[in-house]
Amino acid sequence: ALLWEVWSLAPSGERVDLCGILRLSDVVAGCYAKAHYFFFDGRLSDKTPLLCKWKEWAFAPDGAGLHRITIEVPAYAKALANHAIKRLGFEHEGTMKDAIRWRGSWHNIDILGCINGI
Repeated sequence: ALLWEVWSLAPSGERVDLCGILRLSDVVAGCYAKAHYFFFDGRLSDKTPLLCKWKEWAFAPDGAGLHRITIEVPAYAKALANHAIKRLGFEHEGTMKDAIRWRGSWHNIDILGCINGI
């Protein structure tokens, strides 16, 4: 797995705060990885340029050189799935039924995929 911390300046400009994590897991060199991203500041839209650059790096031959990236998004996180589809170019590829338990109930996981060059 590969892991990056995302830091931002505090509104005062005096200190730096950890605001998120980027992760590629289940990496098969030159082929495939699962992407995960988490932001703690509740501002996903202003991270779009960073996520686009991260995706470009993952596909670049001098980066991770991947052909495919997959994201698994719990159905209760619709904003995350919509962002990945509308802003990052992922496509909905399927659904795993009752794949995760959260707050006492079973929820589906949406599978989103992106292939280099498509």
